[in-house]
Amino acid sequence: MIRTILFFLLFSVPIAMASAASPVVTEQAQLGHNQGTIKVDVHLISPSNNDANAKYIIKIFRNGQNTPMQEIDAFAEIDKPWIELVDLNGDGYVDILFNNIHAGFGSGPTIGADVFMYIPKIKKFVMSKTLTGRGQIEKASVNNCVNVLYKSSMMGYTGETWCFIQAKGIWKMDSSQRNEPDE
Repeated sequence: MIRTILFFLLFSVPIAMASAASPVVTEQAQLGHNQGTIKVDVHLISPSNNDANAKYIIKIFRNGQNTPMQEIDAFAEIDKPWIELVDLNGDGYVDILFNNIHAGFGSGPTIGADVFMYIPKIKKFVMSKTLTGRGQIEKASVNNCVNVLYKSSMMGYTGETWCFIQAKGIWKMDSSQRNEPDE
């Protein structure tokens, strides 16, 4: 009995650790303002089942270091989440979009994201409560602004433009347009 338990512990723990060791997604970019590069790895911690979302950990490395500067717990309800590194608010620092959920009416087909803004004062990425989960996010042609698109009814979509007010450190909705098909 003891041999069986030892055998199980010796061989199952390294396998579990190995699955968490290799990232499922990796992206790299310049952090901004001559601060060097960041590499963002997304690791699957526990796969989803019918009752729960898959659990991930986002590890952020700076300038090729082996120890992460930050780790963020995250969840995904889509099979293949992905990340984008882009300066969303026009402050010159890259931000993280973790595209991980269904957004809008009926939970899709729009993909939403957890949005992490880089705050240079504290040298950390902080989740934006305003944009996270709102819908599909892309950088707008206007500096400091993003476009958000999500399904808002059975056949309609809503498009919003949000702009970042640097002096206040907040997102403000600039416009919203709902598109419904003619009946």
